[in-house]
Amino acid sequence: MNRLDLVRRLIAESGTTGLALGSTLHQRGDALNFVNWIDDAWLEIQGLTNWPSLWEDAAITVTAGTSSVAGSLPHGRYIYDSGRLNGGWLSYLPWDDFRLQYPSVVAGTLTAWTVRPDRSIAVNAIVDADTTLQIERFRMPGRFAADADVPLLFAEHHMAIVWRALMMYGAFDEAGVAYKRGAAEYAVMKRLMGADLPAMTAGDPLL
Repeated sequence: MNRLDLVRRLIAESGTTGLALGSTLHQRGDALNFVNWIDDAWLEIQGLTNWPSLWEDAAITVTAGTSSVAGSLPHGRYIYDSGRLNGGWLSYLPWDDFRLQYPSVVAGTLTAWTVRPDRSIAVNAIVDADTTLQIERFRMPGRFAADADVPLLFAEHHMAIVWRALMMYGAFDEAGVAYKRGAAEYAVMKRLMGADLPAMTAGDPLL
């Protein structure tokens, strides 16, 4: 389903009649509320966890004469052992270790990378030419912008957006039945979505 399909489905599941949308753009009043609930639900779901459907092998270019690239992804969206340059592996260091090991960055061989507190990516050497790193990560696509925008979730999980949005509708309109139904269906959908996440393993005992 695309953005328009999701909004239409939300309107139907809410039991609202007399509201037929031909587009999600330039809406007002109740129609705009339904669009915003879908957009807000999608944005929230993106941030819940690293959904496999959001994975990408990103090409990140460090500009000549620099050693960092502005970024917007939270630290936990990166796969730390995936950094590569020209087919070779780069070491990842947490920021606290990186800044102690490389207190001043100068020209040299690029061997390590980190994510700084401001979410930018830094490498251990100033590059003398535009240099492209390959780093696996989980995207945060952001809000929908057009009718045809499709969420980067597996198709069978698209209804999670509708059910979460139905909860928002129910809370706004004091529609308790709609809220409870949305919450119940959303809980089921999240369990189904969890089947695509890596299995959790027990850690070492604390004592």
